Amino acid sequence: MRLSTRVALALGVVVPLLVLASGWIMVRLVGHDVHTAADTHLRERAEAVRTEARGLLRAMADDRPAGVEQARPRRTSAYGSSR
Repeated sequence: MRLSTRVALALGVVVPLLVLASGWIMVRLVGHDVHTAADTHLRERAEAVRTEARGLLRAMADDRPAGVEQARPRRTSAYGSSR
């Protein structure tokens, strides 16, 4: 078998393996970044509603109507919209 044929066969096997390996690594890295970003976003949202939840729980513990606490405008998103 000629040298050029052997080189072509070797490249025909090695290049697809390298592409698959690099693709697998990229999917793992991007997946990790997406999960980290989602966790961060959810933590921020939980922190934003924690004070309102505590206020509602305090109102319920003091036997005040929950509507008193719900009537207060609250910031529920990162954009500052009020309900």
